[in-house]
Amino acid sequence: MATQKIPPDAFSTYGSRMNRYDKENDTQQMEFRARFGLDPPICSYLWYLLCFHTDSMTEEIRPWYLLYAKLRLNSSDSDENLSSIAGCCAKTFRKS
Repeated sequence: MATQKIPPDAFSTYGSRMNRYDKENDTQQMEFRARFGLDPPICSYLWYLLCFHTDSMTEEIRPWYLLYAKLRLNSSDSDENLSSIAGCCAKTFRKS
């Protein structure tokens, strides 16, 4: 079971890759909040809760899949468009 705690900075980094920002600034945090609906510390805590309370979490489940799911929940776009935003193929995005 993957019960590792992922720091908020890691979620901020994953989000900045999806938002295509190179460095940390206030705009990046606002974009993260607008795109995913939460702040990186909340993502970190949610990831910890998911790992702690779910027996089926394996090492193949990566933290950025949580961001893929939040992206899907916050948008009514197609998987192809959302996967291009996330920077992965549509098949990987659908698996998340």
